[in-house]
Amino acid sequence: MQKKGNKMTLTIIINTMVILLGLYVFFTAIQKKSRGKIANWMCKHVIMTPESDKDGFIKEMFFKTIYLGFIMVIYGIYGLIGDIISTLPKSSWIHLLLILILLAYFYLLAVAKTKYLGIMK
Repeated sequence: MQKKGNKMTLTIIINTMVILLGLYVFFTAIQKKSRGKIANWMCKHVIMTPESDKDGFIKEMFFKTIYLGFIMVIYGIYGLIGDIISTLPKSSWIHLLLILILLAYFYLLAVAKTKYLGIMK
């Protein structure tokens, strides 16, 4: 049986990690757009061909990746505030919504990889 303090510490750590991951996703999108370089986590399992359209992929996924990073940061901040202050309503629909957003994002990422970058391994 866990003490309430240990559970709060764990959720604070998880929410902080979600915020940091959201910031990472956000800044890799900006780096992708400004340098024309695709982050490794976005193009794994893709065989790049000479016909690969990196610019089209970047254009397709830029705002979707920005939005994902922003949503993850907001979700983490909401969770942190809820854990620290404990006045925000804690609802499982928020967790479900984040999972659905992540699933939709990774589906769109797979479609864009197939369309613009080449053959999936």
